Amino acid sequence: MCPTCNRQIQTVEEVIRSRSNQAREASIGISVVRLKELLNLRSLLNRFPHSPHRRLMESRLEALEEYVRSQLQLLSHQQMKEVYDGYVEEEVLAGVFQHAKAGLPSMVIGYLVGEYCSWRGRRYTFVRGYVHAPSQSSGSHVEFKDGTIIGVLTEIHEKHPRLLLVGWYHSRPHSDCRLSDIDERTHRTYFTEPYHLLAVVDPVTGRYKFYRRDALSDEFHHVAMRIRRTYVTDSGFHVVTS
Repeated sequence: MCPTCNRQIQTVEEVIRSRSNQAREASIGISVVRLKELLNLRSLLNRFPHSPHRRLMESRLEALEEYVRSQLQLLSHQQMKEVYDGYVEEEVLAGVFQHAKAGLPSMVIGYLVGEYCSWRGRRYTFVRGYVHAPSQSSGSHVEFKDGTIIGVLTEIHEKHPRLLLVGWYHSRPHSDCRLSDIDERTHRTYFTEPYHLLAVVDPVTGRYKFYRRDALSDEFHHVAMRIRRTYVTDSGFHVVTS
């Protein structure tokens, strides 16, 4: 499950403990019975890793996590007044910048994972996670390390089994985050799906830009990403997009 959902479930657990049954169901909007079952299953799997019923419990846990994920997505859609080309979780963007700062003065590179969604006839890319990539880098250049893609794809599948590879990112300190010729060539070679994005971030100035390639014109266009923040209070789930 994605880190955002994990954090939300932990917060929901605190809400569940502090409110009456009737108020919980009305305010949270997600079945408290299912949430309790999910939390209990997680606890049992951690306490009894070799249980003979482990497969059955894991299957049920997966179904419950999918339920929570779908409810969060529904809440997100209910908040949408219009659909933009791309969305990114606030903590994902923060994590990419943290990776970029840790790599200074060199550049870093990584993969973006998420979903290709549809709402009211519009398709959009939703970035929900990121994975560091082995790289060969310097202060002025970075590229994916040869022969590492299979290992990275395996890691993505293990950490984010329900998410797609939706693009990549790299840092470029002290820049205006424009695309280079190498950026465009790399994207054309390895990231050919219409939902694939490229993010360039400057960890020094805090600037960032997302790009997408138009399949018809073969030109790259800036994507005005919306940042999504999801949190839980006593009054329920809240999804804020900015």
